[in-house]
Amino acid sequence: MKEVDILYDGNILHLEKNKKIVYCVIFSLLTGVSSNFKIYIPGLVVPITLQTMIVLLSGVYLGRFYGGLSQLFYILLGISGLPLFATQYSGLANLAGPTGGYLIGFVFASFLVGNFIDNYPDISFKKLILIFGAANFFIIHLLGLLQLSLWYRLNMNLDLNIIEILKMGSIPFIPGDIIKIFFAILLAIPVIKKRYNLTKVNKSSTK
Repeated sequence: MKEVDILYDGNILHLEKNKKIVYCVIFSLLTGVSSNFKIYIPGLVVPITLQTMIVLLSGVYLGRFYGGLSQLFYILLGISGLPLFATQYSGLANLAGPTGGYLIGFVFASFLVGNFIDNYPDISFKKLILIFGAANFFIIHLLGLLQLSLWYRLNMNLDLNIIEILKMGSIPFIPGDIIKIFFAILLAIPVIKKRYNLTKVNKSSTK
């Protein structure tokens, strides 16, 4: 087999396994680098970053397994001590910190996006918006809010209600997340079209 096959194997462009791992590492580093583009809103402990855009794209480019694995790599590299997290916390403290839930959400969000792209390579633009929105708001935000609420309770002795925690960890980020989803879709569409075309080539070659 050539190093890069033109056929699609249902998960990622048919690459050698070691090359898939390299792509996982690349996306994990991209997620870390994008954490440095951050803006803190006064009064909030969770920063605005570019990470969610990279997370969504990792699922598109790598598929469910390697996409999720890339974000797991990111977390492991971060807790090992590399300066890849957006907060001032280091190592395992990040997972117990206010943004720990968002980090865990990255893994599941990438897996969700990759799973849909793997199973529906001809996915429509409208469905892509829904999937990106679900991954961002119902997975990353939800897990992030659960951890953030727990962090406030244990570390700040604040028992926030639903509205309060939404104001602290979700609502302020919605406009920026919508913009990031828009740009993620623009970058995803050419890849999705290419994978769909390769899928048709694969099917026709097996007839």
